[in-house]
Amino acid sequence: EEAEAQLEEQFVLRVLPEMAASFGRQVSERTISDNLEITFRDERNAVVKFNNKRYAAKLVDLPTITESYRTLDKKQLLKTADICQMLLVEREINENEADQLPLARGLDIIHPDGLAPPLANIRKNRFRRRIPEAKIDAIEREVLRLLEEDAQAMAVKFEVYDEQGEDGRAATPSIDIMSPVTLDDINTPMVADEDAASSVANEDVEFDENLAAELAQGLEELEDDEDDEEEDDEDEESEDEDQPNNERSMQMKLLGEEIAELERTIKRKKVDLDSAPNPIIRRRFEDIIQRLQSELDAK
Repeated sequence: EEAEAQLEEQFVLRVLPEMAASFGRQVSERTISDNLEITFRDERNAVVKFNNKRYAAKLVDLPTITESYRTLDKKQLLKTADICQMLLVEREINENEADQLPLARGLDIIHPDGLAPPLANIRKNRFRRRIPEAKIDAIEREVLRLLEEDAQAMAVKFEVYDEQGEDGRAATPSIDIMSPVTLDDINTPMVADEDAASSVANEDVEFDENLAAELAQGLEELEDDEDDEEEDDEDEESEDEDQPNNERSMQMKLLGEEIAELERTIKRKKVDLDSAPNPIIRRRFEDIIQRLQSELDAK
């Protein structure tokens, strides 16, 4: 009978900062197996012995999964395991404390961070609780209900605030209206005394006068533009009368150039025909000359 194949299980070993330099040097020299010993007290708690010193450690669950690969020729990679646990070395202990250490349970074995610095506190940030869809639907229905009740309101009461005022409020008191509020009502300035009302009236008169002057000036400019356009139209008509003659002369010139080019091409192909020794090539030249001659006759 064949022996049952054993599955390989892997985990990450994170040591203390004061252990890191010596640990890394021994790993690179491949002498770590002589100075490292890991003894599990149960499934989650362990004692790590390194360089004749004992350390308390616990096996925690990582929030992410890390794939490990192995290579023999530094070209082909073979996946060996999915790593989702880490043996975390916590502190140095003496030999008598090993059996008296508290056991890690519950939330103590759930690690909040990933292996890399960007994955710090990733369990809380990435895998946080989501709002249930039922709660979202209830909030949307409540908002729609409030909007419908607001649309059916018989009266609206509002206050106008002045950001530049001393006390943060404008001179106008709160207004209670029975008709719908329009944009003109909101934009209309409200005054508190007769002096302010007279100043607003004077400004309106000045605005009307300025507007009338601008309209009169605009009409004069419009009449001048119309006169200029009439003169431009007359010039364009005279140019249009001369344009057909120019186009016809241009077409005749282009036609003459095309005819001269065809004649030169036919002459060159006849020379090639006389010097062609192969009957197949001679027949091809004859076809080309015939096609060019037909184009020349069409011109």
